Formats: sequence, structure tokens, C-alpha cells
Amino acid sequence: MARPTRHKRKGRRQSSPPSREEIVSIGALGGAGDGVADIAGKTVHVPFVLPGEKAKISVQGQRVKLLEILEVSANREEPQCMHFGPHGDRCGGCALQHLPTADYTSWKLEKVHKSLSQARLTEVEVLPLKTSPLESRRRASFAIERQAGEIVCGFHERQTHRLIGLKECLILLPALFDARQHIVKVLRSLFEAHPGLKLSVHITAVDNGLDTDISGPLHDEDLSLQQRQHLAALLPDTPIKRLTINGDVFWQGEQPVISLAETPVPLPPRSFLQATKQGEVALQEIVRSGTRGAKKIADLFSGCGTFTFAALAEGASVHAVESDASAIQAINQARKLSGQPVTTEMRDLFHQPLMPPELNTYDAVIIDPPRAGAEAQAQQLARSNVQKIISVSCNPKTFARDAAILVGGGYSLEAVQPVDQFLFSPHIEVAGIFTKG
Repeated sequence: MARPTRHKRKGRRQSSPPSREEIVSIGALGGAGDGVADIAGKTVHVPFVLPGEKAKISVQGQRVKLLEILEVSANREEPQCMHFGPHGDRCGGCALQHLPTADYTSWKLEKVHKSLSQARLTEVEVLPLKTSPLESRRRASFAIERQAGEIVCGFHERQTHRLIGLKECLILLPALFDARQHIVKVLRSLFEAHPGLKLSVHITAVDNGLDTDISGPLHDEDLSLQQRQHLAALLPDTPIKRLTINGDVFWQGEQPVISLAETPVPLPPRSFLQATKQGEVALQEIVRSGTRGAKKIADLFSGCGTFTFAALAEGASVHAVESDASAIQAINQARKLSGQPVTTEMRDLFHQPLMPPELNTYDAVIIDPPRAGAEAQAQQLARSNVQKIISVSCNPKTFARDAAILVGGGYSLEAVQPVDQFLFSPHIEVAGIFTKG
């Protein structure tokens, strides 16, 4: 059956609001790392500035663009990357390279303090920040398109669709940065056949090479047999071990493998991993500390087993619970190869949390939910008799919200450990150990 034709309704095209220039004084750094200023009683957020500076900006609707820094803070640090800031190519990947290390660390810790304070957890100690080194990030999403006959693979300029061709990056593993040239080589024929094509490329550095997923308006029917053969012929000469298109495997020369607590795990396409190996190890150390002595452990929102295998100790067993079928399959494959005492369960913990009778069979529970947190599961944990809960979160606000629920149920939280895997960004992870009795 032919698809019905959709007719677009004709009408006036909405014009962009006019741009105007303003001179502002920066009072503080906001939650996203931008400077906060006031224009006629309205708050605006200005990128690449510091408190105490005066700046000329352009305002167009909701978009604020820094034009010039008129008064420079003595606290300003020279950015290390050529792409950062108003005088670089304005890569949107970093927000805070101009902030001195001590101030940067204090700002990130303050985000954790503020979240705890808002949840009335003012007595909880915030431990010193554990920070990943430069050139350590092992996964990234790039945009790729054709510009003036050249294929560009990089990051977008802040608040725009303008793609920046990167010449350097302080954040990415060198292998991840160099992966862009392999992607361009492999995909060149596709962009020649489809000149207006725009794609996203997610690359993960794994133990044995690179796992790559292409997403966007590209499907099997868009590729001719000749194009498919051409792509497949090029891939073996690159570090790419698997290429998926919108999550579906197009080519695999070797199963991508990632070691989680020294256990080799076959990585499913588009899998979540901690951003850096150093950050992963720091969080695993907290999990090991919290589960020490426990014999029966539950790992909730387990993913592919980042903490499942880290929690294993002599005589201990771990039950991993996760809603993603491919992640559960990965844990099961790793368990079969290693012979470790791990069981699995596929379950949506947002809508079907473990209840107190189930939770009470465990000595310790690990919980590592997405950014939204795990409010429903925290409410059930608060009603349980589990002796130790180790909570890991990429969002201090939802961590604090869920922590308050646990404390209200009789748990104590003495300290939280902030972990910075996202250098020069506003993001930070936290972990804490809750005890009962």
C-alpha cells in the first residue's frame, strides 16, 4: 500500500528574534559552568567567563554569545586546548578550562555540598575529589558530515549545529581521538553517494580495539551491495572490531571485550560504561569497601556488570538485576567463561522494584541507577533490613533525594565520595555507603 502524501501547511515563517549587544558583570558561576549575569532583572548565562569579569555579549532569544571580555579576572587561567573559548573554534565539549584547578575542584565539590544540603543531609562529609587524568575518556559521540568537499568528524560548537573539525583534544584517549580518521576513511564512499548526509558516531575504546556505532538516517536499504562490500573490505585494516548501524550489527571482525574488575565481558552494542577506566576503578573500590564481609549481594541497575564482578569476594555471590536484555546476556556469558558465582534477573526496577521480603535475603545491595535516580527502589530499600547499601550516581541531586529517603528509613550515611570522570564539564559522580543497625 502506498503511503499517503503529507501536505505541509503553508504559513508565515517565523523570523528569528533580533540580536542585541549588552555589557554585563559576572557575579558567579552557574550550575552548568557559565557565568551568571543580570540584565534588567533577568538572569542570563554567559559561556567562557569568570566571576568578577565584565563582558560584551550578544543576546538573541535564549542564545547568549560572548563577544569580548572587557575586564579580565586575575584568576583566569590560559586554556590548554586550542578549541576552547571565544578565541578558539568554540568546541562545545568543555566548559571550564579557564578556571584554575583549585577553584575548579572547589566548584565541583560545592555542587555535591549543595545537593546534600537541599536534601537536609548537612552532616554528611564530602571527601576529597578523585579526578581522572587528561586523555583518559574512553567513549565519545562525534558528529560527522561533509563540508566543502571534506568529511569532518568532531564536536559541535556550543549551542549551534556548526561542526568543529578537531585538531586536538585534552580529554579523549589518543586511540579514541585517532579513531576519527579511520571512521572518515571507512565512510567516505557513503558521503560521496549521499552528499547531505549527517550522522552521529559513538565510539568506545575496548580491550581489543574500538567498538563503533553509527546512528542517523542511514539504513540497510540505503546501502547498495557494492557499498556494503566496500565498507566490509576497509574495516579489517582499522582498529574497529565491530561496526553497528543504529544498533544493528553491520560487520564484526571480533567480539568487543571490556575487562570489568579483571573479568572479560563481551560488550553489547551501545552499552553503557563508566567514562574512564580510572573513574571506574575508583567507584569499584568504594563498592568493594561497602560489600566487604557480605556473603549474598544484589547489584541493582547492574548494566554489564561494572560492580557485579567487583563485589565478588571469597565465598560471596552476586545477583545482578537489570532491565536491558543484552546487558544481562553479557553478564551471563562472562559468568559462564569465568565460572564466578553470579546470577541474573531481567527486571524493570523503576516499575517493579525489589520489595523488602526480597531485599532482606541480601547482606548488601549495590544500586547504580541512571540520572533520574531510583526513588521507587529507594523507598523499598528504606523499609528493608539490608545491613549495607552502596549507592553510586551520576547525578548529585537525585543521589541526595534518594539518600534522604534511606536516612529517613533508619540508614546512616557518614560520607560521600565525589568522582570526576568528566573533566572541564559540570558533571560529577558520587558514591556513598549506607549502614543500618
